[in-house]
Amino acid sequence: MASCLGISVGKNLIKYAKLSKEKGKLQTTIEAYGVKFYDILSQTINEIIEETKSKDASISVSITSEDYEKTECFKQLKPKDREAYLNGEFEEICSKKSVNAGSLDVRYVLAEDDQNPEQYKVLCVAAGKVELNNLWQALSTSKLESISAIGPTVVNLLKDKGAGQNCLIVNIEDDTKLTFVKNGAVDELIQIPVGMDEVITRLADKYNSYARAYEACKGVDAYSESDLTYDIEAQSIRDVLMPTLYDLKQRIIMAVEPFIKDVQDVYITGTGIIVNNIDLYLQEAFSGKRVEILVPFFVNKERSSLKDVLEVNSALASASYCLNGISKDIDFLASGNYLKKEARSKKLEPKVIFATVKEKIDELNQKTLKARKTGKKKKKIEFDNEVENLTELGGAGEYAAPRVEEELEYYDPMAEWFARFAIALFVGWIAYTAGAFIVESNLNDKLLAVNNNIAKTEGEIRRVDSDTDSISRKSSEYKDKKDKLQKIIDSIRLKKERSYDVPNFMSQLMFIIPSNVTVSSIQIGSDDSVILEASSGKYAQLGYFVSRLKLAGILKNVDMEVVDMSSNIQIKIKGVLP
Repeated sequence: MASCLGISVGKNLIKYAKLSKEKGKLQTTIEAYGVKFYDILSQTINEIIEETKSKDASISVSITSEDYEKTECFKQLKPKDREAYLNGEFEEICSKKSVNAGSLDVRYVLAEDDQNPEQYKVLCVAAGKVELNNLWQALSTSKLESISAIGPTVVNLLKDKGAGQNCLIVNIEDDTKLTFVKNGAVDELIQIPVGMDEVITRLADKYNSYARAYEACKGVDAYSESDLTYDIEAQSIRDVLMPTLYDLKQRIIMAVEPFIKDVQDVYITGTGIIVNNIDLYLQEAFSGKRVEILVPFFVNKERSSLKDVLEVNSALASASYCLNGISKDIDFLASGNYLKKEARSKKLEPKVIFATVKEKIDELNQKTLKARKTGKKKKKIEFDNEVENLTELGGAGEYAAPRVEEELEYYDPMAEWFARFAIALFVGWIAYTAGAFIVESNLNDKLLAVNNNIAKTEGEIRRVDSDTDSISRKSSEYKDKKDKLQKIIDSIRLKKERSYDVPNFMSQLMFIIPSNVTVSSIQIGSDDSVILEASSGKYAQLGYFVSRLKLAGILKNVDMEVVDMSSNIQIKIKGVLP
């Protein structure tokens, strides 16, 4: 049975899920899952591996801090030429944004271009080498198989990776990734720098704990405001949460406008789903589309712990990606590029080099010692074959006296000096190689440290720029609201001031009406226009009345019209309150 531990690493938390699958069967089993907050990444990952009994299981890691850029290339290019071309394009994009391309590792996702069949749309998926190295180091003693970006990997939660449907996956993690799947292929990837990181970070300042802030978000409702009446604590959380969600919704509406007409279904996933009814809240951004929380195709929708399982969707996607086939085109580890080169260079450590040198020197010394001549004297004893005659008395006689000769073994000083020279030359070459490696390794470490610092600085600059844009945007919104409020205040003040005009007009009118003039009708419009209908038996009295209205300044733009002269003279007077 194949098993894989999927790990999704965010800014402050790690999601994990272990999946297993029998060969030749479709059923996937969830063996363990959970969420942990961490201070030391490697320590927390080791705890997860220990708890889930995944020492011998494959491990697949997804990162959520990747960046995306867009470009294009012609289909006719050969793979090597295409990679060289895209690397050049990416470096140019980084140069325009004042980003150090050397601090990033990049993968390319190719998609068909409906507007131009002769070229590919290319999504550049970039991750910081610092983060990749940290993950690789933290899992160096485990069976690490894959490091991928969550944007393309999340499609593994869809049955057959979304084949046969056009859908949008809204992945709300520290920031938000929009993955548009078209006929089973990733067609668009859009990053929105708004997500749950801002909410949880602000709440963590309040609760002095990221874990408590995370749990607090589970108690609020993004769609209903019923909790405002009963729970002051929930209201304080909503005060932090809702402005971020509103900002996110507006950005999503703008981002999806070019392709939303092709979308059939919208799926919400990521840390954002811990907020109740967030799918109903975001429904407003997708009018006429079906919006729902993304449930992986291998998860039973009827299980009692469904919501807890869905919280770790990113880890489930990573594990499913590993079990169902890793794509070397988009994988930062399996591709054999940056991290594989790092792994090969780490094997040539100085202690290994010196141990090898010592072994070679000892071996050469042994061979040289065997070949050398000692140069010591050696005695050689020989006996004559003839024996002296025996005496007549039967004496025993004597053996011939032995001849003792001394000779020297052959000694060649040139051979010894040549062997010494060869050993010295070999040692010098090894020492030079080791020294060069150490210098190069130190230089690479320093260069990596510099790139890391540059990447961190650039990250801080981007965050400052993002904060600046957010502040500018909020300032503009506040200014608009302030202007609208000021207009309302001015209108209220004006109405309050003009509220005395009608009583003043009526009071003045009372004193100037001649005794034999009758005012039968007074109409005052919202624009301060006045229409009077008056009658009298004498035209002179009516003329006097109109003149008083003008001369006393009771009305402006006074105009008179005779309506009837059959019995009494009836006139209509038009004017405007001053």
